[in-house]
Amino acid sequence: HTRIANVIGPGVALDIDKLLREYDDVVGRGIPRPTLYISDRAQVMMPYHIDFDRYEEERLGKAGFGSTKSGIAPFYGDKYLKIGMQVCQLFDRELLRTRLTNVATQKNAQLEALYQKPLIDVEALFQKLTEQAERIRPMVIDTTAYLHKALKEGKSILLEGQLGSVRDPDHGIYFYTTFSSPLAGFGTVGAGVPANAI
Repeated sequence: HTRIANVIGPGVALDIDKLLREYDDVVGRGIPRPTLYISDRAQVMMPYHIDFDRYEEERLGKAGFGSTKSGIAPFYGDKYLKIGMQVCQLFDRELLRTRLTNVATQKNAQLEALYQKPLIDVEALFQKLTEQAERIRPMVIDTTAYLHKALKEGKSILLEGQLGSVRDPDHGIYFYTTFSSPLAGFGTVGAGVPANAI
């Protein structure tokens, strides 16, 4: 519906490949282009996150965690190690290349020594990310400011949250937990909606 805006907040693990495939699929079926906004602070799911998720499950074999192999564990590991990439960083080519080069140094050592798998091609990944950045550029905004403005205007906001209390990494059944905090104030953390507005 044209009156509805879909917002991907800063707490999302953004798989740009999946997002663009789904977006193209929707539009390709004759559905009007949805209004979609992406937080400039959302963290980007990298192809190597998905690879590492798969490689680790293979390495562990029967002792594996039963991962969905969608890259979530390596993604959050990098986010909190401060070697992840935010959407806004995709638009600074020099910064992007430098960060990819630094990350590849670490990741390639693991790929070679632990997994014996193909190394990350920094240049190919750089080209892919810069192309994706241009596709999503019109959708990228400060979603927190956007939602705060919507609240002031009396608009309704529907939040989609993560799982339940037993999946919380601090209060759930560790280690069978998720990586975000389902109990951390609903949309306050992941979407940027103030707690007193919920």
